[in-house]
Amino acid sequence: MPSGDFQARLVGKPIHDVAIGDWAELYGVSRETILRRLLDWGRVSQQEYEEKTRQWRSQRIENSGAGGDYYLTRGAYLGEKYIETVFSNYHKGRISIEQAADYLDVKPRSVPGMEEWLFKQGTAA
Repeated sequence: MPSGDFQARLVGKPIHDVAIGDWAELYGVSRETILRRLLDWGRVSQQEYEEKTRQWRSQRIENSGAGGDYYLTRGAYLGEKYIETVFSNYHKGRISIEQAADYLDVKPRSVPGMEEWLFKQGTAA
């Protein structure tokens, strides 16, 4: 998501769920990614960030029904190319495992599972 373009769209705009959802759709990223950028720029507080991400996660859990394949769901949500890029940067030492986990919206302990899922995608082709 281009920082300059996003910053221009923020001028004079209130920050709320609908706007965050619209920006996420516009840039093809998650709501959490938009909110993280807003946190980094000081447009939302750490408390607001944590409350909103907790709320969104609980909504996803409530709406998830019987469950499913966690890594398949994450992979479908983020896309293989994006995940490949994250792991490429991780293995080149450009980002830490914590940063990779943040980009993948998983806990650091789930990063190896995401990588295994990605590897399986490559062997299935």
